[in-house]
Amino acid sequence: MPKKQTGELAEDLARQAVEVLRGVKEVHHDGSKFIFPNPLMKQAVVAVWRGDHYSITTVRPYRDAVKLWGNPERIGRLTF
Repeated sequence: MPKKQTGELAEDLARQAVEVLRGVKEVHHDGSKFIFPNPLMKQAVVAVWRGDHYSITTVRPYRDAVKLWGNPERIGRLTF
């Protein structure tokens, strides 16, 4: 659950996603979803591409980046 900032769950979730996205320095793609990790917060935004925008499916904590999205050196992974 996100930090309670406004008392409105949808607004608090959106604010959490923005906060995590501000620290993203790389993007990973596993063929179906995009992962935007924030290494300082140890949280990642997981989204899918909808043709003209990203649709966020979750914001989640992580400890081991490789377990979250796999080895970024593997063929089929994109790293920006």
